[in-house]
Amino acid sequence: MIARLPHGLRLTAEELLAWALASAGDADTMQAGWHDRWLALARQLTDEQGIRTAVEQTLARHGGRSRLVLVADQFETLLTDAPDTARRLDAMLGVMTARRTDGSRPAQAVVVTRIDFLRQIEQLPHLHTAWNATSLVVQPMMRTQLREAITCPLEGHAGVRFADGLVEQPLRDTPPGPAALPMLEYALSRLWRRQDRGWLTTTAYQELGGVEGALAGDAEPVCGTGRTRPSGRRWSGSSSSSYVPASSWTPESAARTPAGSPPAPSSSRATGH
Repeated sequence: MIARLPHGLRLTAEELLAWALASAGDADTMQAGWHDRWLALARQLTDEQGIRTAVEQTLARHGGRSRLVLVADQFETLLTDAPDTARRLDAMLGVMTARRTDGSRPAQAVVVTRIDFLRQIEQLPHLHTAWNATSLVVQPMMRTQLREAITCPLEGHAGVRFADGLVEQPLRDTPPGPAALPMLEYALSRLWRRQDRGWLTTTAYQELGGVEGALAGDAEPVCGTGRTRPSGRRWSGSSSSSYVPASSWTPESAARTPAGSPPAPSSSRATGH
């Protein structure tokens, strides 16, 4: 059973892990009473016994599944902006992935981070041990893979298509390096919003300023004024569906939203325990 650690810099480690456990198996976070259960679970995760009990209860709640897999993506965000939360999560992951008395593990964790954050990982005892024992380095995407990241999401959206020759432009414009996929994703998400009767057009792409211009154009008014832009629709972040629109109730909005209130819209490398 899969549980995903959400992104939320203003949340405690207990709240992040509680969110993952409470929403494991794609549980409906809009269900009545879910918000209260999440907060109660976060209070339970303050000591080792509470963590172990919470994991076992999560497995029991889903038909006695034998193992939970916790996925923490973009862990470098916590390492950079919330290092205390990252250290606490490291300790909590160590507890929840420890073996039972019979030798089995109730949970495993997959932690995804950029390769240039290995020095910070070395300061976290459990993740450092996991990196040395079981790790996978994902190589930068090749041109053919970038093309698939651009074109494949439209396979599930009949009637939406690229103008002739448009796919080649973002391929040429995407800079090399680790920022390539996030920048391409952002530009395509902006292009999706500008579709014209099912067409993703060259004119709209040029108006955005291409791959680099899309991000720079949005960042300038924000950074220049010091104000935070209102959040819009979130766009899913996987490389296989990088600009398919999605909507979600984020943990940070839930922390600020009374139970029963409508969700606020949100904006949106591996070691293994």
